[in-house]
Amino acid sequence: MTNKKILTLISLLLVSFLLVGCNGGVTPPNNAPVITSVPPSLTATVGTAYTYTVTATDADDDALTYSVSPSDLAIADNVITWTPTAAGTKDVVVSVSDATVTTTQSFTITVSEPVPEPVIELTGITVLPETMTLFAGESKTITSVTATYEIRGTEVPIALGDCTYASGDETVATAKAGVITAVAEGTATITVSYEGKTDTVAVTVSAAEIAKLTGIEVVPEAMALFEGGDPETIESVTATYSDGSTTVLALGDCTYASSAVGFATVSDAGVVTAVAKGAATITVSYTEEEITKTVYIEETDTIAVTVSAVELDHIVVLPAKMTLSVGENETIESITAFYNNSDEVEIELDAADSTYKSDDEDVATVVAGVVTAQAPGTATITVRYLEDWTYFTDTVEVTVPTPKVHNITQDIYYTTIEAALVAASNYDTIEVATGTYEQDATLEITQEGLTLKSIDGYATTKISDGIQISAPYVTVEGFTVGGWNAIQIGEENSDEGVNSAVVTGNKLADGLIFCFGGGDKSIISDNIIDGGGINLESYPGTLTDVTITGNDISNGNINMNGGDAVYTNILITGNTITESGTGYAGIDIRGTVSDFVVTHNDITDNPGGGIKIFLDCTWVADNDIVIHSNNIVGNTGFGLKNESTSAGALAINATNNWWGATSGPFNVDTNISGSGNAVIEETTGDVVFEPYSTSQN
Repeated sequence: MTNKKILTLISLLLVSFLLVGCNGGVTPPNNAPVITSVPPSLTATVGTAYTYTVTATDADDDALTYSVSPSDLAIADNVITWTPTAAGTKDVVVSVSDATVTTTQSFTITVSEPVPEPVIELTGITVLPETMTLFAGESKTITSVTATYEIRGTEVPIALGDCTYASGDETVATAKAGVITAVAEGTATITVSYEGKTDTVAVTVSAAEIAKLTGIEVVPEAMALFEGGDPETIESVTATYSDGSTTVLALGDCTYASSAVGFATVSDAGVVTAVAKGAATITVSYTEEEITKTVYIEETDTIAVTVSAVELDHIVVLPAKMTLSVGENETIESITAFYNNSDEVEIELDAADSTYKSDDEDVATVVAGVVTAQAPGTATITVRYLEDWTYFTDTVEVTVPTPKVHNITQDIYYTTIEAALVAASNYDTIEVATGTYEQDATLEITQEGLTLKSIDGYATTKISDGIQISAPYVTVEGFTVGGWNAIQIGEENSDEGVNSAVVTGNKLADGLIFCFGGGDKSIISDNIIDGGGINLESYPGTLTDVTITGNDISNGNINMNGGDAVYTNILITGNTITESGTGYAGIDIRGTVSDFVVTHNDITDNPGGGIKIFLDCTWVADNDIVIHSNNIVGNTGFGLKNESTSAGALAINATNNWWGATSGPFNVDTNISGSGNAVIEETTGDVVFEPYSTSQN
């Protein structure tokens, strides 16, 4: 028996194990959806849409579907919509299903008819004013029309144009758009109507009013006269009437009286004349007959008259300001006396009652109205005029500016550069302040060792028409100089001694710096030249020991003129020469040269080529022309061209230049593979360009 029970238990366990193995475990129970929302309202109105958004949850996250009954209610995206068409009740059932279990929600909606809009009844209108009194021909407008409604006596203003009007007697008064017009004497009732309601205005019309004189107005109200001065006429007298009308009266229709004829009188024509200093009242009267009563109406008005003595008020001196140079003088233009009666009188400068005084006679003096500048500074000239034991004054402010041109050696100031140069001595230094200096001719420097320099540099200090250096050891520094022959060292076709000139830090626009024969040992440095350039011209003599350095030249070049010119020991170094112009190389070399060195220059982008040695150029030894360590790049046609045939075996040293390419300059004979600026020779070997630089110098 026991064994049978054990076998039975084992069998049951085995069956259970097989069942678990086949079904993958026990299936969990399904949870029903839960409706979490409630209807927003259980009432509705006929014709008004009713909506209810149903929300529900499901513990198993099953997809839910929504439905509603009865069928005249619609549901979409869980929103119920329904518009009732009749009063009553509506039983509603909402269902939410997870496809296995359905949950429902039931409720009843009570539907009522809509509440009708209340009808507001107009109970009456009120017209103001209730009565009007008019003269025949006169018009007045009704003040207001107000409608009253039954709801708590509500009052609403009505536009006059929204009403209609009727007159009980249009021979007496008419009404239109709220305007009542009197026609003839009598009474009439004006009826005003609005939406079936009426109110009235009782109108009384009198015969046309007879206007009565009520007053006069005199202009001006006051007069200010001066004894002995011109009389003044009353401007106007205006009559005012009871109907509001006015009339300008003829002055001859009025009468006049003065309260103090010792001070002021008045004529029958209304002309007031000052007699003596004091005060008077002018009374103006006008009388008019009132026809209906045969009486006379008189009205008056007054003018307050003040008579003053004629007195000097102030003086004015012109000009109020003067700017004079040292030694310059200027005469006061005018002294004008202004009186309280508006009179103006010119006072003679040398009048006995006029005096003059300067508060600083070291700066400016004054005699009989003539002001003379003595020294830089400011001074006040006081002009004093005596009348009736009273002094009246005015002033002239005098400015004597510090002159812009200063000979600092002699400590003397000048207003022009020309004046300073004429008065200068050898080895003086002249400083020039900022400004533009116009002159009629070229400035000539004839003093040995003179220095002419600007204080603030070329940007702000400009000379209009050139500088001529005609003495040795002269320095010109820091100017913008105009004219084609801007700065000349010496004179053309002359070898007079103007040696050792220094031309530095200047700026030229379309101008040249010339160094003629006799300008030995001169230095031309750090100038900016845009258009033009630097010209050396030695003939008829020799030009030696000239240095051209640090200059920035565009649209121009450095040029040595030929002919009989002889140049020795010329150094051209550290310059920038670009865009020289067609037909001109960056440097043009002519004449007989020796010890001619061109080094460490930037010679670039010149349409006429880099450096050109002309046919008439001669030299007598190797290395008389040395062109080395320059940057010769981007020039049109050639970097270096030798046209001279007189050199023979005397070569030009053009080594260690950068020609714009690591392969060196192109040369048709010895460096055909070079891609840099070309070297062109009259005879092969005239120019020694190797070794050349393989990078920019």
